[in-house]
Amino acid sequence: MKKLRLLALFLIMFTVAKAQNYVFVKCISGDCENGTGVAEFEDQIFKNAGQVIYKGTFKSGKMFGEGTLSTNVYFYIGSFEDNDYRGYGIEFYSKKLDNINVPDSSKTVNIGKWDKDGSMKAIQVWEEGRKSFYNTEGRSGHKKNFKPYKTFNDKWIEQHADEYIASRAEIFAAETARKAAANKLYQDNQPKYEVNIITEKVFYAQKGRAEQLITWDCIAGRQYFVTASAWVKKRYAPLPFAGFVNYQVLDEKGAVVFDGPADRYWTPAEDGKYSFTVKFDQGQMYGNGNENVNGVNLSCSLRCRRQL
Repeated sequence: MKKLRLLALFLIMFTVAKAQNYVFVKCISGDCENGTGVAEFEDQIFKNAGQVIYKGTFKSGKMFGEGTLSTNVYFYIGSFEDNDYRGYGIEFYSKKLDNINVPDSSKTVNIGKWDKDGSMKAIQVWEEGRKSFYNTEGRSGHKKNFKPYKTFNDKWIEQHADEYIASRAEIFAAETARKAAANKLYQDNQPKYEVNIITEKVFYAQKGRAEQLITWDCIAGRQYFVTASAWVKKRYAPLPFAGFVNYQVLDEKGAVVFDGPADRYWTPAEDGKYSFTVKFDQGQMYGNGNENVNGVNLSCSLRCRRQL
């Protein structure tokens, strides 16, 4: 295809991992059969796309060659074939300007290559100029071994991504500085904590049965919490499918003062000696291959944190 020129006016993306499916509505101007024209289409997949306007070349009444496709959601500049993205192109979010859909250059852009199966490989350029790889699996042939963020080499995509970043260097620098300032302000306003690990214990937890973790003299106003992970071959591991761990806190009279999931904080209302118990269980599962287990080795800890 002819090389697309990246203009600073155009650039930023919409991550569309979908099979395009456009239906011709009407020809607005020009030759919409075998020439250059403007036509309206309907997006059969994204109904909220609104009016779909194609400006470009046609072959046998279909989008074919170079053109632009604008909707209420996304804006594409690039190559087409058989009423679909095909070959190299640039995809943006869209925005309204004088009631017309145009590329939204304040958001992320996909600079990539689409094939006949609907799959796409692209470099995403983010609002602050950061690059990442993004791929979509398409309708059928690419689903096996599909990796959405797999790296690749493509000179056209890399060149255009670099040109785009260079064209918006000052804007990206300002956005990077704005985000850094906002993050610093957020961090400066967050409370600072000191965390103490009171005990750590590895044990076999039978499903549905409470296990004693520790009894501890707790201080009012401080936050206590229990952590829990599966422990397999002396390593932390995910819990079995649909598995979860709750813990209870009991006061000296045996009354339950807290019952909730691991990692949730509990704050005692008054000083006292409290017992912490842990229970592993599994939620309801449907379908074949259910991973029901009788129990699991857990690595648990009781921790306390206080605000500095």
